[in-house]
Amino acid sequence: MIKNLVLTLLVALICGVTSIAHAAQPHSWCVTGEPLIENGSPDPTTNQIIGGVCSASNLSQCCDPSGRWGLECVQRASNIAITSGVGDVCGRYAWESIMASYDMSMPRDFNMVALAGDVHGIRHVEGPIATAGRLIGSYFQLNYERKERFALLSEGGAVLNDGQIFGGVAHQGTYSAPRVTQFDGGVSYQPLGLNFGPLQANLAGMSNALAAYDAIPAVKQYSSLLFVGNDPELNVFSVQAQDLLTTYDYQLNVPAGAKVIINVFGAAPEFKYAGFQFNASAKNILWNFPQATTLIMRSIGFRGSVLAPYAAADLRDGSLAGTLVVGTAYSNVELYTAPFTIPRPTGCQPFAPLWSCSHDTTINEWLEAVDVAPEAGFLEVRTEDYVAEGDARTSPTHRIWYSFQPAKHYPESKPLAVFFNGGPGSATSQYLFSLNTGPKTLDPLRTGSNDVAANNSANWTDFANLLYIDAPGTGFSYPVKSPDGSTPPLGTDMDRDAAIFLQVVTRFLVHHPTLDDNDVLIVGESYGGARAVLMMDHLLNYGRLIDTTAAYQDADLHYELSLYFGRAFGTLYPNRAQIVERWGQQALIQPVVAGDEQLEQGDLLFPYAPNDCMSPSCWTLDPSSNPATACDPYNCDQLHSWATSVDDIVEDKLKTVSVLEEMIGVDPRTIEWMGAAARVNAYGKGGGTAAPDMEAAFGNLNADDSYYIVSNAEFVLPYSGARAWYSDGAGALSAEQFVTASRWGVNTFLTVSRYDSVVPSLGVPYAIALFSQDPSDPLGGIISSVGYNPDSTLFGLDRPGTMTLKYVPSGNYQVPIAMPHYYEAGHTVPRRAPAELKADVERWYLGL
Repeated sequence: MIKNLVLTLLVALICGVTSIAHAAQPHSWCVTGEPLIENGSPDPTTNQIIGGVCSASNLSQCCDPSGRWGLECVQRASNIAITSGVGDVCGRYAWESIMASYDMSMPRDFNMVALAGDVHGIRHVEGPIATAGRLIGSYFQLNYERKERFALLSEGGAVLNDGQIFGGVAHQGTYSAPRVTQFDGGVSYQPLGLNFGPLQANLAGMSNALAAYDAIPAVKQYSSLLFVGNDPELNVFSVQAQDLLTTYDYQLNVPAGAKVIINVFGAAPEFKYAGFQFNASAKNILWNFPQATTLIMRSIGFRGSVLAPYAAADLRDGSLAGTLVVGTAYSNVELYTAPFTIPRPTGCQPFAPLWSCSHDTTINEWLEAVDVAPEAGFLEVRTEDYVAEGDARTSPTHRIWYSFQPAKHYPESKPLAVFFNGGPGSATSQYLFSLNTGPKTLDPLRTGSNDVAANNSANWTDFANLLYIDAPGTGFSYPVKSPDGSTPPLGTDMDRDAAIFLQVVTRFLVHHPTLDDNDVLIVGESYGGARAVLMMDHLLNYGRLIDTTAAYQDADLHYELSLYFGRAFGTLYPNRAQIVERWGQQALIQPVVAGDEQLEQGDLLFPYAPNDCMSPSCWTLDPSSNPATACDPYNCDQLHSWATSVDDIVEDKLKTVSVLEEMIGVDPRTIEWMGAAARVNAYGKGGGTAAPDMEAAFGNLNADDSYYIVSNAEFVLPYSGARAWYSDGAGALSAEQFVTASRWGVNTFLTVSRYDSVVPSLGVPYAIALFSQDPSDPLGGIISSVGYNPDSTLFGLDRPGTMTLKYVPSGNYQVPIAMPHYYEAGHTVPRRAPAELKADVERWYLGL
C-alpha cells in the first residue's frame, strides 16, 4: 500500500569531528586491525572508549593480544563515542542516517547527490538523483533500474526534455518536462524536508573523519597505481591527486568481501583514459575527496562511490558505478547503481540482543537489515507473564527460527507471505518450507534419490517475499530457561501461541523497514488456521490486550505492536481499516477454523467414498492388521506409510548442514544461537532424533535439547486450564473471530483437498451455519446464512468454489471467500499440487 509522499528529516547529525589522539596504539579505533588495549594511549577519552568496548564479555577479543580489533569493535566504539557526547569521530553515521523518504536513505540510495547546486547533462541513470539546485537534461532515463519510490528530489526544480522517469518527483522551483514520460509516480511541488546546507556540512564532516583514518599509501609503478590490502573487513588507502595525472591503470587487490576506502588528497583530482583492474565489487568501494573543489573524469569506467562534498564534478564519456556525492555536476556519463554501505559487522549478535542471524546479513546502527536478501536465524521472545481464561500464566523464553526468501523481482513492493504449519507442535521447516513453496525443495518426488535440494518450479517468490517460522519448540526453534533459571511449563496456550507468532512477524518487519509498507499475507496450514484466526483477532483488537477485564491480557504483545504501528502507520493507534489494508489477506491450507464441529460436519456431510480413498475409515484401520489396505489419513489414496516415509527423508536432509545451507541461502554455521555454546540452557526439546552432521558442525547438546524435531509432543497438549482447538466452545469462538474479521474486510483463500481425511475443510461453512442457528452461540446474532457453491468462478481461479457469508440483517452485507474445489492432493497441499496451489493463490491475491 502507498503511504503519503511526505519527506522527513529523521535525524540531525553531528557536524563537527572531534580530534582524539591515538598515540601508543598501533592504529585508530576507527579502523580494523591489531587488538587495542586500554591505557595504550595518553588520551583519556580514547582509553575510556577502548575500555568500554573491551569490558563487554563478548568483545574481549578486541583487546586480547591473540585477538583482533574487528568491525564489531569499531562499531561498539563508535556507538560509545556518540552516546557519551564525544561525537561521530569516525564519520560512520552521515552516509545513511538521513531519511530522504520513509524508505530511502541519503545519500546511500541515490545514484547522484548534488549538495550545493545544479546537475546538468544526465544520460542513463539506474537510480534516483537529489539536487540542491536544478536538474537539467535531455534524452535520458532516470531511476530505470532501482525504481525507488522517488526518482528525483530537486530543491531548484528541473528543465528536462525527451526522457523517461521511473518513480515520483518532488521539487521546489520551476518544473518543465516536455516529452518526458513518467512511470510509477507523480510530480509534486512540495517542501522536501531536506536542508542541503547542513547535509553538505555533515557529509564534509564525514569526509574529514575518513581522511584521518590510518591508511596504506598507494604504490605508483610507472603509469599504474596499486592498492593492496589484506584486512578481511576494511582496507583504507591514501593517494595524492597529482599521482592521478599520470595514471592509466588502477589495480586493487583485497580479500573477498572486504570494504575499501580510498582517500584522495588534493584540490583538483583528475581521472582520464584509464582502466580499472579491481577484485572488489563497486558497491564495496568508497573514494573520499576531502579537499577537492573540482573533480574531473574523462573516458573512464569508474568503479566505486564518490564522496566529494564541495567539488564541482565534470564527468564526460564513460560510466560510474556507485553513488556520486558532489557539490554540483555536469554529467554525460552513465550512472550504474552500486550503493556503498558503511563498513559494519555482519550478523546480528551482539548488537541486537534478541536477534541472531547469519553473517550474510548486515545490520545498521538502528538494528535494521541493510539489504533485502536471503536470511535465516532466530528471534527471541522473552519470558513474560500474561492472563488467559482468567488464569495468570508465564510463557517461556522462546528462540524462534525463521527463514526469509525475498521475491525474485522488486521485493520492496511485494507482499510478505508468512508461512506456518499447525499441529499444534509441527515444524514449518519440515513441510511448507521444504515442500514446494520456496526457491528450493526437498521433496523426493522432485529431488529423486539425491541428497541435495532441487529448484522448485512452483516458487512463490514469483509474487511474494517468503517468511517461514518454526513454532515454539518445533523444527529448529527451542525454549531456554528464564534468567532466574526457572523453566516455565511448555504446552499450547492458543492465545499465547498466536501472540508469539505475531511478535515474531512484527519484530521482523521492524528489523526490515524496507518491507514496512508491504502487504502481509498469512499462510497457515491445519491448526495454523486456528492460529491465523487468533493472530488476526489480537491484531484487530489490540486495545483488548491491556484491558483488565478481557479474557486474554498481554501487555508485552501490546507494547511490541505499538512499536510496529509507529513504524508502519505513523501512529500508535491505527484504526482497523488501516490494519486490514496492510494485513487483510490470509491463504489457509486445509485449516481448522471452526473447531471440532468443523470436523464433525465435514465427516457427516462429506464422507470419503471408496473411489476417492483406499478406505473411508483411514483413522480406524490398524496398519498392522491391514497392511495392504490401510491408508494414510493425510493422503487417503495412499498406503499408511506414505507421508511418514517422506517426512523421514526430508528430516534427514534438513539435519545435513550443507543441504540446509542450500535451502536457506546462507551459512547456518554463522548463526550464533544455532550452536551448542549458545544453548546450554535450552530445554523441552529432548525428543528429537540424532543429528550427527549438525553435532559435528555445532557441538553436542544437553539431553533436553535437540537440533531438530519434526513434531514436539510437549507442545501438542494445552496448558493446564487452557482451552484446545477441540475444547467445548472453542470452535464457536474461533468461527466467530473468523467471520468477524471477514466482516471487517479480511480476505480469505481456503483450500479444499480431495484426499485429506484429517481436516475436512468443506466442514467450515456448515459448522459456521450450525453455530449461527443457535442464539446462545456468538454467531447467533451475526450471520444470517452461509452458502457454498463448488461451481462458482467468482475469483477466476483454475479451480472454482466460493463460500459466501451473509451478515445480519439478511442480504444487506455479504462476503465471498475463495474456496477452490478440488485439489488432487492430501492434507499438506503443496506436497502434491504445488503448481496448482501457487497459481491459484497468486491469481487470488493479485485480484484483490
